[in-house]
Amino acid sequence: MRTKLLGFVISLVITAPDLAAAQKTPPLADPATAGGLYFSGELALGGARSTSAPGIYEASIDYTTGLAGGVGYRIGPVRLEGQLRADHFDVSSMNPVPGSPLGSPETAVNFTGWGLMANAFYDIGAIGKIRPYLGGGIGFVDMSARAEDFVFCFVVCWERTPMITGSDTVMAWQAMAGLTIPASWIGGEWQAGYRYYRTDDMQFHLEGYGPFTQEGLESHSVTFGVRHFLN
Repeated sequence: MRTKLLGFVISLVITAPDLAAAQKTPPLADPATAGGLYFSGELALGGARSTSAPGIYEASIDYTTGLAGGVGYRIGPVRLEGQLRADHFDVSSMNPVPGSPLGSPETAVNFTGWGLMANAFYDIGAIGKIRPYLGGGIGFVDMSARAEDFVFCFVVCWERTPMITGSDTVMAWQAMAGLTIPASWIGGEWQAGYRYYRTDDMQFHLEGYGPFTQEGLESHSVTFGVRHFLN
């Protein structure tokens, strides 16, 4: 019995420093929830609602794409972010309404915008390693429009002449929801989600007519992105 008791005391003395060190050592931070400065990148692909310019045309948008980069800061479950983004809307058809000054359907049409957004996100909580989030943003976009009419010349020669041109800076807003997955090898996380985006009405110029009002653009996109934390 004395031998067993002596052995227990010796083992306790040997392991005591390790136990004390373990108590003093703080737990490692989870890279998926660690606060601090981060950089982000995002790709978006989706569809958009049909749009129109009252008294001029009705247009169907084939698809929309987006590319964004941002700088943000996370405090607990909250993320605040400034984002620079480019969005492109490809119009599949543009049909003049009755009495329109637009002479014929335009077949080469697009809207392209550069925007600056202020975003806020809330990370709801973990489901295993997956973390849902909700977010919203508001800002400004400089949207440009270009529609070109086909002009045929001798036999097969043809060229395009601009019919709708110009740009306008208007307010824009977006709502986001999705999931993030930790990616320790990049010091951050991957994200996949949904984005709703809308702009205010804009003004462009129609050749031979003058300025006109274009309804705000609206899109629904799937997004894929990455965030890298500097902590």
